Amino acid sequence: MLNKKFSLTGLDVVILLVGLVILAVLAVVQLEQQVQDVARETVDPEPAQGPADMPGKMRAEYVKWDRGVSDVSVFVRGKTAYGWVRGYLTEEAATADAMTWCAHNGKDCAVYEVRVELTTGVGTNMAMTEKMAHGFARFVRTPSPVAFAVADTGAFALARGDTTAAASAGALERCTAFAAKDREVFLPVYPCRVIAQR
Repeated sequence: MLNKKFSLTGLDVVILLVGLVILAVLAVVQLEQQVQDVARETVDPEPAQGPADMPGKMRAEYVKWDRGVSDVSVFVRGKTAYGWVRGYLTEEAATADAMTWCAHNGKDCAVYEVRVELTTGVGTNMAMTEKMAHGFARFVRTPSPVAFAVADTGAFALARGDTTAAASAGALERCTAFAAKDREVFLPVYPCRVIAQR
């Protein structure tokens, strides 16, 4: 029976260390790749698919609309054209504007989806958009004379004045300016109305 002792030479030690370094580098590279994959999925999640019968850009716009739906929201589409709005107070105004957007870009437009998610303002039983309800809560806390005006597009304003009539005129003026702000020229400006004053 042979009894041999094994010993490592200097060259063996160098080769062993080089091998360990290579394994360590490969492990670090693999870990970095996994971290990048997780970060990429977190930063750029895979987009939702949306309805399969929609062309690519329309589908992407539908997904965008779907993720931000609030208050009264309408999506309208034709074969290639589409239009959408959200944050409105009434279904009639939302539908009319979405149809106008779609018709501005194409033909054969029809309502594809309507969602209504209105709330009730504090101190009233009127259905309101969420932002409008927050504004109305300020109206309730504001000393008299004060008025609160709204438009069907979700625009609203409150104003104080020396008299109730002056407060109403101020609320209508502010609401009208807000309702017209950033509207495309092909969209009508909806009138404001005072819904509360004291």
